[in-house]
Amino acid sequence: MSREELLAENEELKVLLHNIQKDNASLRSKISSLENLVLGYRKELYGSKSEKIDPSEILQGKLFNEIEESQNDSPGLYNGHADEKVEVHSHTRKKPGRKPIPDHIPREEIIHDIPESEKICNCGQELSRIGEETSEKLDIIPQKVFVVKHIRYKYACKHCNGDERNEAGSVIKTAPLPPQLLPQSIATPGLVAYLLTSKFVDHLPFYRMEKIFRRMGLELPRSTMCNWTKQVYEKCKPFVSILKQQLLEGSLIGIDETTLQVMKEPNRSNTTKSYMWLFRGGHPDKPVLLYLYRETRSAEFIPKFLNRYQGCIQTDAFSSYDSNFRNWKGVLHGGCFAHARRKFYSVWQSEEDRIAGYVILRLREVYAVEKEIRKQKLHSLCLFSKIQKIREEKSKPILDDLKTFLDSAYSQVLPKSPIGEAIRYTLNEWERLTIYLSHGEFYIDNNLVENGIRPFVIGRKNWLFSGSPDGAEASTFFFSIVQTAIANKKDPYAVLRTLFEGVPASHLTQDFESLFSKSMGWV
Repeated sequence: MSREELLAENEELKVLLHNIQKDNASLRSKISSLENLVLGYRKELYGSKSEKIDPSEILQGKLFNEIEESQNDSPGLYNGHADEKVEVHSHTRKKPGRKPIPDHIPREEIIHDIPESEKICNCGQELSRIGEETSEKLDIIPQKVFVVKHIRYKYACKHCNGDERNEAGSVIKTAPLPPQLLPQSIATPGLVAYLLTSKFVDHLPFYRMEKIFRRMGLELPRSTMCNWTKQVYEKCKPFVSILKQQLLEGSLIGIDETTLQVMKEPNRSNTTKSYMWLFRGGHPDKPVLLYLYRETRSAEFIPKFLNRYQGCIQTDAFSSYDSNFRNWKGVLHGGCFAHARRKFYSVWQSEEDRIAGYVILRLREVYAVEKEIRKQKLHSLCLFSKIQKIREEKSKPILDDLKTFLDSAYSQVLPKSPIGEAIRYTLNEWERLTIYLSHGEFYIDNNLVENGIRPFVIGRKNWLFSGSPDGAEASTFFFSIVQTAIANKKDPYAVLRTLFEGVPASHLTQDFESLFSKSMGWV
């Protein structure tokens, strides 16, 4: 083999080795990414659901050493903040003990006395009662079903034998029955309110309630309960527009969505995913949660549905929001820092990455500012300018530093690595994430809306699906009522019962508005 051939072969082998090394690095990166993904799934399934981290976990051990090394090798990476002290507020724990039974729980007294023969002293004199010792135990009487029997007296004239008729055309008079929620049904407003509270608050499917009633000696088929739900929803439809009207009166609307399986949708298979949308708005002191059923995840319907609302809207980074809100005049679109933080938390859980740990610490400081704002109840008081001032003084410097840090860190990580994706997501969303600094109406995240999604998800795991589009609409409506009640610190059962008792006598729009305000305690 000639020298030229050997050199040519050597060059070919170099190229081959380079390609192999490149492929090897790519495969290692994929393996690492998949391992992190599997680890993340394991922790999601079996680990703690809380995202709270003790700062000492981040500042000790491997992370601390890596920070020191990174400062020596690349001092610009942390921009001098790695040495910055993070104040961790100490706290004291209350000694655990049994809480007293609340005073509003009815008491039944049981008197314990000693026999008469023991009320004589050794000296022969009768003992006098000088006091008593009391202790309380909690008991319960299982729910019971009873029948409300309506007896309507009838009157007739015994003298004219029915020959003389009154103006109404009849000589027999019967006491009228009050307006009924379901006239042809055995259900009372209280029973329907109980059924819907059990399903939409306690997440009991109707088939379980059917078994519960059977144990109580009553046959109440689930099909009957479903029919009652749909019939009551038809009578309560005026409340939908009232909820929407109250929703639009606030300066901020939070939006989120989750999946919902609906059977018997026209031209769609029963396995096709539909969606439940949640809108949370209204006056901060009178929050409203409005759930809507839609076949798709597209946010295209929202501007029209909200009547070209003008104000603040807060969502996550789902692309459909941006594409449909971008040209919406009069609307400020804010993001959710909880989603950004969650990405760094996932990286920290799987890799204990020093960048992720540092970001979590900085965001912890920002969230501490929000905690103080909540303590002062500034949102409920609509003191948005004061909120803005606090954030600009305390939170903005921290986030400005964090932005500089992330810009620098992104150039030193692999873009497709978990930490690279977390940084890219945060930087891409930065404008929406930080809009809350200059507009006090916004929250730092969309967690209040996500908290409204969770009860629906828990219920979905129990009743699995809606039997029809009409059933899905009824379900989202009753979720709106009970979750609005909970947000206003009202008993959902009491709210539903008040509404159902008042609906039969309500005819005008103002009747329904007055009834709704009464049920929520807004009057």
